[in-house]
Amino acid sequence: MDWQGLLKNQWQLSTYRLQRSVEDVTPDEATARPQDLAPIAWQVGHVSYYDAMLLKRAGLPVDIPPEHEELFPIGTDGRGQLPPLAELVQVFRARSERIASLLEDPAALARPTHGTANYSTLAEGVMYVIGHRGYHLGKIMTLRALLGKPRLT
Repeated sequence: MDWQGLLKNQWQLSTYRLQRSVEDVTPDEATARPQDLAPIAWQVGHVSYYDAMLLKRAGLPVDIPPEHEELFPIGTDGRGQLPPLAELVQVFRARSERIASLLEDPAALARPTHGTANYSTLAEGVMYVIGHRGYHLGKIMTLRALLGKPRLT
C-alpha cells in the first residue's frame, strides 16, 4: 500500500470538504451562534490555527497573527471580533497548500515534532490534524443545519 499517497489523498479530501462546507455561508451566518455554539468562522479559524501549530511543532516557519493566538486555541469559543470568513478560508487554503507540499517529501514526513503528546512526527501530525478537521467539519455541518442551510452532497 502507498501510505504516502493515501496520506496525500486524505489531506486533499479534508481540505476540499472543509472549503466546500463554507462556500455558501454568508458573513452573518459565519458569525451566528445558534444554541450558543461556537460559530462557523471560529471553526475554520480554529482548524487553520492547528494546521499552523503542526508546522510550528515541526520547527517550520509559519505566520500566526497575534489575534489568532487569542481567538482560536483550544478553550476559546468564538466570542470576540472574528476575522471575516473569506479571510479565514484564504489563510486555511494557504496553510493547507503548504502542508500538502511537504507530503511529497518522505524526509519531511519523518521530521520530529515537539510540544504535544498527540504526535511525534510530521506524518503522525498530519494524520492527527485530518481527524481534527473531520471533527470540526461535523460541527460546521451541524451549524449549517441549525441555520437552515441545505445538506451538502
